Amino acid sequence: MPGSTPHPPNARPSILTKAAASRMPSSTGWVQSSTNLCCSFLGFWVLRAGIVKGDRRVAQKQQQSSQIEEKRKSSGRRDDVDGTYALPKLPFEYSALEPFMLERTVRIHHTGHHAAYTSRMNSVIAHMSTDVGRNPLQHLMHLDDLIDEFRYLFRNQGGGFVNHAFTFYVLGSVDQTQDEADLGPKGKVLELIEDTFGTPDILIERLSSTATQVFGSGYVWLCLANKASSRRLHIVHTANQDSPLSDGYRPILGIDLWEHAYYLQYQNKRTEYITTWWQLVNWDRVNRLVDAWIETEGSSDDFGDGSLADAAGDANGPDSDVTREEL
Repeated sequence: MPGSTPHPPNARPSILTKAAASRMPSSTGWVQSSTNLCCSFLGFWVLRAGIVKGDRRVAQKQQQSSQIEEKRKSSGRRDDVDGTYALPKLPFEYSALEPFMLERTVRIHHTGHHAAYTSRMNSVIAHMSTDVGRNPLQHLMHLDDLIDEFRYLFRNQGGGFVNHAFTFYVLGSVDQTQDEADLGPKGKVLELIEDTFGTPDILIERLSSTATQVFGSGYVWLCLANKASSRRLHIVHTANQDSPLSDGYRPILGIDLWEHAYYLQYQNKRTEYITTWWQLVNWDRVNRLVDAWIETEGSSDDFGDGSLADAAGDANGPDSDVTREEL
């Protein structure tokens, strides 16, 4: 147009040109975006690795805690946190004593009766004003140290916990392929039986006779004396849940004469139950109890809060140092 100033090329970009330019990131912006993306990606994997590692540590700790708890439960030891005792695990399967003792009888006896005594004993301990650092065996050895209320309660509930642990511990499955001579007493317990009674048959006759004459519920025991130094054995009867420990004896063998121990199978035929019971005695474990009592001179410290298996050197053996106690 005449008289107008010509418009220089690209002096004023059009709207379309501006929009295209806005969609083209500068080289600096692209580098920054890429850097942020890489950092975010690396951060994610570092965080994920930390979480996985943390999860593994938690899992390892949980596994370790489970293993410790399982070991405590299998031995009947006390929980250091809440002060309760676990139901000791049997050293055999529930069906291992058949046909001489029914699987159902053993299961009910253990998970019903023994478990109930364990629970009630824990309740008694929880209400004691002082625990004096003793385990159940030691409490039974020193009942007079407890006040009247707790003495009566612990005599029954603590006695039920310990008596069942002893009587279950000396039972075991029978290998029908072994000779009869190999199933009988041997080793140190055989020497003690011969020194005291003359022969195993005389022991069986006398202990069985004592058991058949028991009126009501209770136990008959084969025991060492307090110091276990006389090397002579004693046949002892205790009523209800009284413990031979409270009378200065150290049990190595015991037969449970409460009806729940045999009634499902033998009903009112207690004599038949007593005769058959001898087929179930595990004399190797009896020997371990003899060794444990003699080694500790009648103290219960090696029994690790009531753990008969640990005390007798079974499986893992004692897992802590002990202080022997003169009684």
